[in-house]
Amino acid sequence: MLRLYSLGLSQFFLFAATVLAILANVGQVSQNIVARNIYLAKLKPGNVAQHLREEGLTADNIMANNQSALLQKNQGVRNLYAIGMYGYCGGKSLKDERTCTEMNFGYVFEPDVIIGEDLPNADSKALQDLFSRYDIKPYARKHWHPAFYLTFIGTIFVGVAFITTCLIHLAAIAVAGFFASFGFLLLGVGAAIWTADLYGLNNSEPVGLVITYGNALWFVWAACGSTLIGLPALFTSTYAGRTKWDDGIERGNYYQTGAY
Repeated sequence: MLRLYSLGLSQFFLFAATVLAILANVGQVSQNIVARNIYLAKLKPGNVAQHLREEGLTADNIMANNQSALLQKNQGVRNLYAIGMYGYCGGKSLKDERTCTEMNFGYVFEPDVIIGEDLPNADSKALQDLFSRYDIKPYARKHWHPAFYLTFIGTIFVGVAFITTCLIHLAAIAVAGFFASFGFLLLGVGAAIWTADLYGLNNSEPVGLVITYGNALWFVWAACGSTLIGLPALFTSTYAGRTKWDDGIERGNYYQTGAY
């Protein structure tokens, strides 16, 4: 009874972790109601125009008249940018007048590039000159890629761990423990790097940008926590199954092929 209860409990938490990690992955990949409301970070232009003026640079009419116009075409800055793992969307809000970039595996969040590619042509170089005075790129350049791959692989590991537990076999449960353990570590490190990076990117406030944490980041943390909670139950199930195996061997049941 203990082994089955522990197995069921571990399956529940691993399933929850898998769903949460997948949700974090699908943020901003499309315009559907689920994806558009999931994001790693939000970027708002804030007082960029004011800072440009203070530097003696052109800053008139930098906001887009058409918030759903194509991004990266210098057609004006959007009110809000929602950042996902594979790209980003920008527009009036999360729901209205928005458009998205092409999704790319291994996307790197660079706030200055996002704003610079939407500023009218006359202002793009001016903004790059302004941003060059603040050391914000290293956060994205050095750490964003590792965090992406750690989270992506961690999602796969946790998913494999959950699927493997459904085989209900001693060897399969042991393998699931391996995948779940590494999935927990990968998700935890990935989430920690992203959290630190977004905190560091907040140093861009001197140039007017406002960057805040998104719910996808909390999904990754929650997936990590759910996996951690499921691990003791998984190991308990493995131990109980092994005990049953040993008892069967002692009774001469050499044909027992699994613990369940």
